[in-house]
Amino acid sequence: MSVEAKILCTPCVRDDKTVDAVKYCADCNENFCRTCLRQHIKQFASVSKQHKLLSRDEMPEWLKNASKTENNCTRHPDNELDSYCEDHEILCCGACVVIEHSSCENVKDLYQLFGETESQPNVEVLIQDLQEMINNFKDLNVSRRNDRSLLRKSTAKSLSNVRDLRKKVNDKFDELEKIAVDEINTECIKEDDAIESDLRQSEASITLLDMGLKQIRYSEEKSNKNLAESNLNILNGQKLLKDMKQIRESLRDKRNITSVNFVANQHLEKYVCSLKSIGTCKRSTGAKSASRVKMTGFSVHVEDDGATCDIQDAIQTSSGHFLILDAENKNIKILDTDLNIIKTFDLKVDIENSDDQRTFEPFSICCITDDEFAVSMVRDKVVNLYQIGNCNIQLTTDISLGEYCRGIVYSREKEELFVACGGGSYADEGLGQIRVYSTKGVFLRSFTKDRDGKIVSPQPMYLAISADETKIYIADNYKGIITITVDGQYLNSFTSQQLAEARGICVDHAGDLIVCGYASNNVLRVNEDMKSCEILVKESDNVINPQAIVYDSFSSKCLISSNCSNEMHVFEA
Repeated sequence: MSVEAKILCTPCVRDDKTVDAVKYCADCNENFCRTCLRQHIKQFASVSKQHKLLSRDEMPEWLKNASKTENNCTRHPDNELDSYCEDHEILCCGACVVIEHSSCENVKDLYQLFGETESQPNVEVLIQDLQEMINNFKDLNVSRRNDRSLLRKSTAKSLSNVRDLRKKVNDKFDELEKIAVDEINTECIKEDDAIESDLRQSEASITLLDMGLKQIRYSEEKSNKNLAESNLNILNGQKLLKDMKQIRESLRDKRNITSVNFVANQHLEKYVCSLKSIGTCKRSTGAKSASRVKMTGFSVHVEDDGATCDIQDAIQTSSGHFLILDAENKNIKILDTDLNIIKTFDLKVDIENSDDQRTFEPFSICCITDDEFAVSMVRDKVVNLYQIGNCNIQLTTDISLGEYCRGIVYSREKEELFVACGGGSYADEGLGQIRVYSTKGVFLRSFTKDRDGKIVSPQPMYLAISADETKIYIADNYKGIITITVDGQYLNSFTSQQLAEARGICVDHAGDLIVCGYASNNVLRVNEDMKSCEILVKESDNVINPQAIVYDSFSSKCLISSNCSNEMHVFEA
């Protein structure tokens, strides 16, 4: 008679314990004793689909047979397993051979399957292979448990990030709501006070007129009126009437306020309504390999351009339009959301009270407000602030830096300009550094070295700022990407052989960085923690020397430009 298989609890075996299993989980492919089973049920109690648990009688045959101590056939329990069918790779008894394997060509006697001389080496190799396989599965278990731990931590962090974003947005909207409410109330109180003042003046005028009228009537109705007194009252009445006419006209001339109306920010409303989500959920693995992106090109050359375009930088406004900076033609081009050029403005303007010869060679651009932007002029060592109108642009502020300047970003919260300066190949160029200025041109501070006295960025080229405006990302010609706080504290960096001569850099909706590799002829996405990257665009995508990049927050696409090219490219990011 066959003996019931002894099936052990899988978690207990991992802990070097020998405990009989009572259930088998078909989803986890593990056996559980009563204690481990309670933990297992509790662990997966919250999932929508409960795990399938089988009793010993319902367990798969291979599992029950795996621990049997006797060689009896499961189909014919009274028969021993004495044959092996190589065609089906299965052990069988004599009855099985006759009934099911009579047509098989390779049925061998189990006791003569291996010869005496070769059996022992095969067994030793098999034992080694089985032990190695056990070790492999143990390593896989450790790896997958680490994956599960990382998954749960990243999920908790992601959920926390969603809540943090919601709180920041709520706090910001609460702040903006208070500003709008205060402005409306202030306007209402101001106008209400003016109306109240007019009413008091009108009431006082009525009182004076009534008194003057009564005085004249009383004087005229007296039976023995005094002529002199009557004439005096008439003169006073005429003067009062003249004065009251002036007051009446002044009150009539005042603008009548019928209501105080709130007009919503159309750009904000349009942007919020266009959002499909507040972010994206991304699956990331240790090794990333990007599939080939779909690239489309469009021309940025206009008829008035006297040379081949050299788009050094590009930004997107809150309305979704793009401002692209053409260094060779010294102009700025405005693109609509369909990437059509709708306006072109010349950056060369006359500087009042200045005899110097400006090159007006632009390098980088950033938005200050919806209709104001800043441009760094690399060889002129200045940052110019322009006001943009319907037909022209006007230079409003000329900030002299005294140093060659390249990348530039603006913090709206701090109302500060961050400028990448120095580190280049000009003979009189100083050390690489980040300088900070107010929009009035006042120098505030600079960052050159870290706490260890090392230069933070040898040659800073382009800058980007995080969505919460707490971090500055530096695309450095030699050191890849460097992250510092807005107060200049070094945080981390990213260097890779895949990124040579970092240029244009931007931040996508997930907080990751997208950067151009000028010499490596590629575009990389670098994870926010600077620990991993993926190549989005390669040289095989016909992109040579990419130098400027802008992320389209409305469509999650990227626009990139190459050195000295009339064409820009757009791809899904």
